[in-house]
Amino acid sequence: MSPIVFEKGEEVPERTLESRLQASTMNENTPGNPLLFVDADYAGCKVTRRSTSGMVIMMNGGPITWPSRLQKITAQSSAESEIYAVCEAVKEAIHIKLLCEETGIRASNKPMVVYEDNSACIALGHSLKNSKSAKHFQVRLRFLQEHVRDKTIEFEKVDTKEQLADGFTKALPREPFESFRGRMLVHPDND
Repeated sequence: MSPIVFEKGEEVPERTLESRLQASTMNENTPGNPLLFVDADYAGCKVTRRSTSGMVIMMNGGPITWPSRLQKITAQSSAESEIYAVCEAVKEAIHIKLLCEETGIRASNKPMVVYEDNSACIALGHSLKNSKSAKHFQVRLRFLQEHVRDKTIEFEKVDTKEQLADGFTKALPREPFESFRGRMLVHPDND
């Protein structure tokens, strides 16, 4: 395969999905463990005031899936927009998790970690109580809560500066963009 060449002349070998599934992982303690990063840019569209959802699943040092979409519904809070984003991302993550389990890359019955930077989203996802303020998105919230309860997924708080999905929700200034690019194309530890 031909290497990718950056402006500074450094070469990075191209990696395919198959090579990422077979390669050593970025954390040797968790071989074959896909990592899900999810973010939303609340009311980011200036015309419709809809939020943008972004997610990336990293595995063995590189991305294996990374959609970015304008949400179909106008969220009424940042927590709600994050819940919409996480629900869509978890659907994709469950497929990747099952694929990895069926092929023997990943142990069965081990929850997939969802890295989220919104504390309200994490709290709502872990709470099996109904919230009056969340009544209009109860079905999505219940979907997440059931997957947390069944240990299909588990939330982990990540600092906004470390949120890999941030680059899929909005334009980033130069320094954060270069960090994002380096983490996506090279290795998560290279900023």
